Amino acid sequence: MTGTGAEDDDLKLQLKKIIAIESDKGIDPLSIGDDEPLFGEESTIQLDSLDLLQLSMAIYKEYNLKITGSNDARRAFSSVNSLAKEIKLNGHE
Repeated sequence: MTGTGAEDDDLKLQLKKIIAIESDKGIDPLSIGDDEPLFGEESTIQLDSLDLLQLSMAIYKEYNLKITGSNDARRAFSSVNSLAKEIKLNGHE
């Protein structure tokens, strides 16, 4: 299942807004790069495990997508692109 570029851009923007709201760090959603790491030392936003939990709940609420297991969650939430891919792969666009 592949979306158009505009659909992908809309999904990524929506995800950036969710990240900005749920992380509560005063982040401008438009400042988050699609491939920018969301966690770790390379990340400019440096989300933590509490942010991951909040994001997981928000993604479940918005897309009815439950990502379980710490390895799966870290992979899925590693960047906006990886999260968008996970949502699209599971048919929750």
